[in-house]
Amino acid sequence: MLVGLFAGVVGLHYLKPYVLDPLMGRLAPRPLASQTAERDSAAGQMKVALRQGGTVELIGISSPGTALNQWWLPDGRPAALELELHAVDQAMSLGGTQARMVIRTQDLPPDSDGPFFEVAPDAAIASGGTVFQNGTELRGARAVVLGWSEIRRKADLRVGLAIDPWRTVVTHVDGEHRTTHSRQPGDPDWGIEVHGTTDSTAGAQITAVLPRESRDWRFQIQAIDVAGRDRTPRMMNGSSTRGGREAVWTCTFPGIALDQVKEFRIQVRPVFWVAFPGVALAPTGDLPAPRNLTFAPELNVTFDELIDFDTGNTSDFPSGEAGGNPLGDIGGAVLWAQKNGFDAAASLNALQILNAEFAPVTEEEWDSLSPQEVIDRVYQRRFAPTHLKVSGAGGEIRSYAYQTREGGFGLVRLTAVRTSTTHSAGPPLAKNSSCQGCRGNGPAHLDTTPDQLGGDTSLGSYRREEADACVLRPVYGPPRSLVSYPLAPSLPT
Repeated sequence: MLVGLFAGVVGLHYLKPYVLDPLMGRLAPRPLASQTAERDSAAGQMKVALRQGGTVELIGISSPGTALNQWWLPDGRPAALELELHAVDQAMSLGGTQARMVIRTQDLPPDSDGPFFEVAPDAAIASGGTVFQNGTELRGARAVVLGWSEIRRKADLRVGLAIDPWRTVVTHVDGEHRTTHSRQPGDPDWGIEVHGTTDSTAGAQITAVLPRESRDWRFQIQAIDVAGRDRTPRMMNGSSTRGGREAVWTCTFPGIALDQVKEFRIQVRPVFWVAFPGVALAPTGDLPAPRNLTFAPELNVTFDELIDFDTGNTSDFPSGEAGGNPLGDIGGAVLWAQKNGFDAAASLNALQILNAEFAPVTEEEWDSLSPQEVIDRVYQRRFAPTHLKVSGAGGEIRSYAYQTREGGFGLVRLTAVRTSTTHSAGPPLAKNSSCQGCRGNGPAHLDTTPDQLGGDTSLGSYRREEADACVLRPVYGPPRSLVSYPLAPSLPT
């Protein structure tokens, strides 16, 4: 009797996801993983060559908060790696084991989506950010941070990638009031319904019921205009249905009216999962002595016009023709400065910004922030000013964390000094090689800036009577610099 009951329970447990749910229009689960990474016993690495092309590799594992060089391989052996993780969210601390892993994908199809992450035993998961190896951005790398409530020694990581081409399963032609469903053998009943279309003030709209996205499938809605071009929605709003298995989506296609849409296409593609079993969550050998990010030593530099925060190099703008207006080609001079890697220029009571982003830093934080905290501050509160005032209305010192266009990070403090100097024409100084230290993302310009911004936007003059000083403290690489530079209080008459 008990055996029969047990068999019936097991049978129902199997029939529900794989038989009953598909018959009722629910999506059947796919295998936990379609490919499994094999461990290289000699090198200790785990890498998969995907059937669709490209590779996925588990590069290294470490504990949150450890040094740049304290990583180990999937089998636990210490790795000769130096990795920096920028702007990576931390998984919720649950009191047990925590681990960071870096996955790298290469040569995937250009329209790929992911990676997505799962782990067994279940854990809190956070991922994202940017990975750097030996100071250079590691293309295709993604960090994932995991947290368990118990002490764990090993875990099975699964990496999901949507790499197959999108496939149209529903076509809606509004002008003909016609909706066509396309199915392939093995497809479930997607349960997709088009509720309606309309012309909104923002553009053509379509509302449809779609299955809720699962670990196994991704969905999208595209519009094809009368010229045959694909249009991607820029605004989407979704809400769950009462049963919770579907969601109602309204997609808006800006810049195109409904009568210019040839058809709407609802498309699907599967998520392809790769397993990395038995990943060691602690090293099996001694890790190297920790090497952390540091501020570079101090260097005193004085400059009249241009400065490169990455190297501490200075220069003047290119001199114009003899007897010509020295400010006649400001735009060309700025382009020259940017091309040659300069980040800021002297200006009227302000520092003119050419190639850098900033985040505010308090006086107390100037001495307390660590190099990693400087990097995190830029990612958390970055803004892209055109210029920075030297001091506040009450004379307080301005301090900022910065990131240059080349990816260097550091702290800069602006303080007022007095000096007098006269411009001497001559060829610009040559720029040395760029910093080999800490690197970061390219700038992401924002539309708003804090109240620190202000001052004249003019660039330099050939006569300067008042100057400001700035303490430049780069992170790990270029010398920490004490920099003073004259500003331009007036333009030539």
